Amino acid sequence: MLGSLLGLPPLADAAISKQQLLELIRSGVEEAVVLDLVRRDCVDFEVTPEVVLELSPDVPAEVLRAAIACGGGEPVGSEESEPPAAVEAADSGPPPGLSTEPAYALKQVSHLAVIPATLDEVADDALTAALIDEIKKQRPRYRLIDPVELAVRFEDKNAFNSGAPLRSLLTAARAQGAQAVLLASASTYRRLEDPGVRIELKLVETNQGTVLWSGGGQGVSNFFNWQTAKRNAARKSVAQMP
Repeated sequence: MLGSLLGLPPLADAAISKQQLLELIRSGVEEAVVLDLVRRDCVDFEVTPEVVLELSPDVPAEVLRAAIACGGGEPVGSEESEPPAAVEAADSGPPPGLSTEPAYALKQVSHLAVIPATLDEVADDALTAALIDEIKKQRPRYRLIDPVELAVRFEDKNAFNSGAPLRSLLTAARAQGAQAVLLASASTYRRLEDPGVRIELKLVETNQGTVLWSGGGQGVSNFFNWQTAKRNAARKSVAQMP
């Protein structure tokens, strides 16, 4: 029933795929429900350090712990039980490609890399520019890293946007002195005939990939103008930033 409501393939009697897990979380299913599904059906992929890094911006830690435990063949206990050995091993050091330095705290972040935003999963220069303008106006405490310099450091310049692998983005940003990156994923919608844009932002520190903050906002245009909708969404989203 849950899968049919979300438009997902049935989960019962089959391990949960990585894509199904992400869609459950992004569709707003309660964490406790997702956790029960993982404990019941397990996952069909190996939870390596690279996978943890990929999923951690979206998937709650407790769900990842359950996936690690069932993938290792160990029984999953309650939240009060001892953490599985696989979790302890994953926590013993950073995944390959990350820094050996400790994670930055939010109050330590002054140099920020704004990663090009995606709109409906496609890089959008206008939305990125709107976000940068609003950060300069509303959050002047951040010193922004030049996106051109970041792109030069990135392994695949054609894929340099918020949908790229997080580890590669963090490595490029860290090389330019950024303590955190801002990821922006947006989608379009319509309110009656008015165009609208909804933005999800994530502030991720560059040493360990820790999500320091997530939030967002949405904006519409009364004049059938997508650019105005982007600017309105950017203004409201940045207003939520710490």
